[in-house]
Amino acid sequence: LHLILHMFKELETYQRDEILTTPLTCLYGESPILLPDDKTMSIKKMVDSKYSGPVVSFNKKTGKTEIKNVIGWHKVPRNNKKWVRMTWKSAPSSREKISGSRGVWITEDHRVLTDKGYKFADEITKQGANLVLNERQLNELQKSFILGTLLGDGFLRSSQRIGSNRYRFGVCHSAKQKDWVSIKKEVLKEFGGSFTERPAYKQSGPRIDVTLPFSSIWTEWRHRFYNPKKCVPHDLKSSELTDMVLATWFMDDGSRNGESIVLCTESFSKSDVVRLIKLLNEIGIVATSQNHKGDSYRIYIGSSPAYKLSASKFFKRVAPYIVPSLRHKIPSRISCDEKYKYNKELWNISETVPFIDQANYVVDCSPNAKKHKTEYVYCVDVEDNHNFISGDV
Repeated sequence: LHLILHMFKELETYQRDEILTTPLTCLYGESPILLPDDKTMSIKKMVDSKYSGPVVSFNKKTGKTEIKNVIGWHKVPRNNKKWVRMTWKSAPSSREKISGSRGVWITEDHRVLTDKGYKFADEITKQGANLVLNERQLNELQKSFILGTLLGDGFLRSSQRIGSNRYRFGVCHSAKQKDWVSIKKEVLKEFGGSFTERPAYKQSGPRIDVTLPFSSIWTEWRHRFYNPKKCVPHDLKSSELTDMVLATWFMDDGSRNGESIVLCTESFSKSDVVRLIKLLNEIGIVATSQNHKGDSYRIYIGSSPAYKLSASKFFKRVAPYIVPSLRHKIPSRISCDEKYKYNKELWNISETVPFIDQANYVVDCSPNAKKHKTEYVYCVDVEDNHNFISGDV
């Protein structure tokens, strides 16, 4: 959710009849305020109990969230001010539900953090500002990593919530590939999630399931890779097939047969496989396809003497990224070459950036809504950053 600024500098709060008053505008009482460990507390409860514990706050200088304590409480007569629902383009739709929803009801002259600084709610769409959200956004190298994973075994599953456009990213690996899973865990650490070891089942050996939480950051990826089944994005360009993409794809879903390469692309249609071959050709890696089973096809690189140079080129491009447990996928003549040895530093790409999205601004004109019958609105003051996060994200 977006971050709500509370500028309490040079403001005097006074108490009358056990009601704290302030000239500031505020939030609807049921608005959930994010606490550590992904818990929430309604702002009304926070004010009524004078909660002075920690909340999650945003440090504008570092671009990251941090834990700060509540140091002030404000309960103010609403005075018939208009309610505004502030949400964003890729957020799930939600009208009246407050607790656990995406977005927040605030008075129209409340300030909100945007990519153009703090703006009053009724100014945001007029000035073309975007909301800064408490979700993390993939950096460019992480995008390459995700692209390679989705070309391989990675998947994006949809939420079961009606109207939700949030998805979760996942992939499964053999337990023998713990070092590769550890790399993935480090790359994706700011997104949370689980890395669960599973015992052997039937003909499958022990595995590790990687599953990230549902998030709107995967919405665009889902739209690119599913139509409705998994597919190769129609807008995928050969320039996106970087060394990291190729290495991730190869470690996830590739194998070596002597001096040649096999990419397991059975999950894609024949036309998608043809497109991937065309894109590989554009970056100087000549590939062919062969029927695997039924209507499924695999990509082969270097399967004939005429294409050996392409296989060698591919191996050399990906070799520095290939983790120890998967070095067998690289021919020894390349793997043992100092120039192409494994370089773990290439995977130090976990630093993310704040998620920014187009603001949606709705003025609620429904006189019978519950929030219009509330007599008071609420705010809290937070040390140092003077902001908190509303909406449990």
